[in-house]
Order: sequence, then structure tokens, then C-alpha cells
Amino acid sequence: MVTWDGATTSTINGGSGLATETRPKYPAGKLTAVMTGLLANYEAGSGYDEVFERPGVPRPHCRPLVEALEQLAPGDLADARRRADLAFLNAGITFTVYAESAGIERIFPFDLVPRVIGANEWSTLERGLKQ
Repeated sequence: MVTWDGATTSTINGGSGLATETRPKYPAGKLTAVMTGLLANYEAGSGYDEVFERPGVPRPHCRPLVEALEQLAPGDLADARRRADLAFLNAGITFTVYAESAGIERIFPFDLVPRVIGANEWSTLERGLKQ
């Protein structure tokens, strides 16, 4: 769970996978996060982090995603990856790299964790896509 000075900012609705965001009770500058579970040892490194604005503090539009990830047990994401890969293979969502001598069928790459785009950024993208 991600907590903000004792106030939970997002909750998961009864395991439905839908996140409902609630506002923290403290101003943005006074938030401190306690990361647990799947993201407890997460380190952003030196590059830009599109999920966290600073260590342990998710960007506002990413808080529901972080809360959902925090609900997962350590093996849950790996298990979901195996199940998704098997489903893709069974559905024929594959490709072959013919330049390789083995010519092995590969699963089309995709990410189980969605890229979250904030409303302002999406508005700009949407206008460009509609041109």
C-alpha cells in the first residue's frame, strides 16, 4: 500500500482491478511515501522516471497504478507474464526472426504494466492524432 503521511490516496475496488483515487489530506509538498510490496526496492536510477516524481512519490496520474502494483505479491507479476505469454502463443500472436538460424517462433512483445498518460499530455496527443 502507498500511504501519504498516514492517508491512503488510492484504493482498489473489491479486487475488480479498478482503482479509485482519493485526495491526500496533506498538501503536495508535505507528502512522504512508504513503499511496500512489489515496489519496496524500486530505484529509478539517474534518468527520467515517468511514474515517480521523486523517490517513493508517484506522479498524481500514476497513483492508482502504483496502488494496484503494491497489492501484488512478489510472484504475481511473473505469474501473469507466464499466463499472458502462453495465451499469446496459443492465439498465434507470434513472429519469427528468419535471420536467426533456429527460426524460432517468438511471442509478440508487450508490457503487462500500462503506460499511464496524464490528462494534459493526453490532450496534446489527442489534438495531434486528430489532425
